[in-house]
Amino acid sequence: MAVIPPRRNRKRKIEYIKEVGKTRHRVENFFAKIKRYRRIGTRYDKLEKTYMGFVNIAALVDWVKFDFVHAA
Repeated sequence: MAVIPPRRNRKRKIEYIKEVGKTRHRVENFFAKIKRYRRIGTRYDKLEKTYMGFVNIAALVDWVKFDFVHAA
């Protein structure tokens, strides 16, 4: 079953699961955010252990969201 909604002008409607589509969208957005880090996007680390460690660090940084306000 599809998880992406069909176009509105489609003549034959296709059923899709809205909740799965929302979850898929969040996962895709997460990977787009962590790929900003060069080590993850290019798979710089050769060992799975070090690669997954850096993915965890990137996920933690994204979760904490270091948005500090600087006084001018």
